[in-house]
Amino acid sequence: MSKRKATALRLIVPLAYLSMIAVNYLANTLPLGGLTTGEVSGLYPNLFVPSGFTFSIWGIIYILLGANAAFFIRRIGTHEEGLYRKLAVFFVITCLFNMAWIFSWHYLLPGLSLTVMVFLFFTLNGIKIILWDKDKKLNRQERIFIGLPFGFYFAWINIALLANLTALKVHLGWTWGVSDMFWAMMMIFIAVILTIYRVVRRHDIIFPIVTVWALIGIIHKRAAEGQAREVALAALTGLLAVAVALIVAGLDLNSKRKKKEV
Repeated sequence: MSKRKATALRLIVPLAYLSMIAVNYLANTLPLGGLTTGEVSGLYPNLFVPSGFTFSIWGIIYILLGANAAFFIRRIGTHEEGLYRKLAVFFVITCLFNMAWIFSWHYLLPGLSLTVMVFLFFTLNGIKIILWDKDKKLNRQERIFIGLPFGFYFAWINIALLANLTALKVHLGWTWGVSDMFWAMMMIFIAVILTIYRVVRRHDIIFPIVTVWALIGIIHKRAAEGQAREVALAALTGLLAVAVALIVAGLDLNSKRKKKEV
């Protein structure tokens, strides 16, 4: 990688990150479109939305992404296979999609916001595929400053994508002959199945942490409002299913380690 391109990326990465943070900050302080992010969410009431405290995970994600940006600034151009350059470009793209989602969400365009989030999802999925392919070659710093941020981000976008789909459904008044309760339970089922897949097939530990956090938020919301206990029960069942998947994955890893030792 040429020094000119490396220098350009070192400037673009922090600019993209700081722009994303600024847009998210202004979204709630101005607020954009006259409504905060939470107030926009309130326009699409549904049983899949978790309690407000659940969204504090965004703070963790943005802090981790900040550390990730700092890592790229220092290391771009130093990886012999161009891994940092490739991931830095993807990082910038995710920042652009994140900002586009904020604007489309705040200006009450749930269809466009869902479309943008789908692109964000596939971009993050592309990053995860690259990291999985390089998994055995990643050192400790790469796992902390690259794997951890994108792991949390991707896991939460899986939940956010289902929530955005639900918001669009409410906005358009679609029922498809399905009750709100059944729809919420179906979204929980999808989230749990995706999580179990990541745990069992990829031995991903971050993904279940995020899903469990979301499920706890759903249970709390339903309990606080005293309605749709069936949804809370579905979320609780999901928690147990994820726990079982973690135990199975742990036993599988332990078995493989013993075989290697022998």
